[in-house]
Amino acid sequence: MSTTIRSSEVTLIPAAPKARGVYETGPHGGRTVPCDVKNVSRAEVYEAMNYGHEPRWILDIGHYDNYGEETEVFFEGKRYAVLRAYITKDLHMELTIERVINRGDAVC
Repeated sequence: MSTTIRSSEVTLIPAAPKARGVYETGPHGGRTVPCDVKNVSRAEVYEAMNYGHEPRWILDIGHYDNYGEETEVFFEGKRYAVLRAYITKDLHMELTIERVINRGDAVC
């Protein structure tokens, strides 16, 4: 179980539709929600690395209704991909995120 290390805010970025049902992240927009920041466990890091991922943080964004299946977030001025979304026993949504490189971070 992860322990909260600090409170912050995260911007959930909506997916924008493209032609033929393909989705991409919109250049602007999104909604900002409060979150509790947690460390990713070593076991989860090692497991994800087996599949080519490097999880950085777990963000608890409160009640699961706050999450609309966004696939990317802006957090502390950087863009991250959502690797995993998980509903906890107390109906909070936890997002495990990893850094996205070369995706227009200057706009953050």
